[in-house]
Amino acid sequence: MGMTKIETYLAGYPRYTALISAYSPYFVFRRFSRLRARLLLSKQDELTVLEQKLDDIDKNEPRRLFLGKLRNANNQDRTDILSEVLKHLSEYGTYRLPVAYESNVTQDDLVQKTRQILSVETAQKRDISSLQNWLAANACITREESAYLEHEADLMSLGSVHDDAVHQLEIYVEDHLVPLFPSLSEKGYRRTSENEHVYIYSGSLIRNIARLLLLSIVTVLLMLPVILCSLISTASIRIVVVMLSTVSYLFILSGLTRSRTMALILAGATYVTILTVFVSGTNGA
Repeated sequence: MGMTKIETYLAGYPRYTALISAYSPYFVFRRFSRLRARLLLSKQDELTVLEQKLDDIDKNEPRRLFLGKLRNANNQDRTDILSEVLKHLSEYGTYRLPVAYESNVTQDDLVQKTRQILSVETAQKRDISSLQNWLAANACITREESAYLEHEADLMSLGSVHDDAVHQLEIYVEDHLVPLFPSLSEKGYRRTSENEHVYIYSGSLIRNIARLLLLSIVTVLLMLPVILCSLISTASIRIVVVMLSTVSYLFILSGLTRSRTMALILAGATYVTILTVFVSGTNGA
């Protein structure tokens, strides 16, 4: 059974969503960070006003003894303000949906959802440009409704997370090696569109080439300083080789992956330890 082409679907959102569903990184949508910040600031300001009112009530308390006790407190204004504070604090991270949209779920945990949204991976400029180019050529939806792609800093990608190092090398292979060797495109791409300029990669050839490149880089990083140190007898030069190799290793590692600082420190410490043990062993020999 052949693959359904994108052009099989009616022009408009049916065809545009067919394109998006054909490649998971095309699931690019806005975070609406500015609107989320506006809602949080609004709730925050309501609490700030209540906090100021509570401070004023405390300052104007004629019987200071009651500031040191909660039981039998007879200041109704303070009791009312504290009740309002409790209500607004519970709503601080919650946005109540309009009545027209209410169903079984009437609230959105704004703080938690905002935190989750902000942690979603940022959309790649490459994927944004691909969608913009396709829309410019096909004009399936109006400019006003496709303008969301212009908010590049606010766009997130809901697509599956790749091995970042392999994924970056795949992009390198697609951008630099495929133009030099067109036969790779014939073997590695599936035709989801009748347009000869639309390619969506799904095969394993380019991914395997990327993995081969990654293994080659790792092998060179690990073996080159070992070979150099075995050929050099001067201890000071060996130390320089170890230092330069470590810097190169961490630089490439940080560029290909999204390692945290502690992970980089541990990787660097392990790398230096291995090289130091080798250098010490060759000195003893």
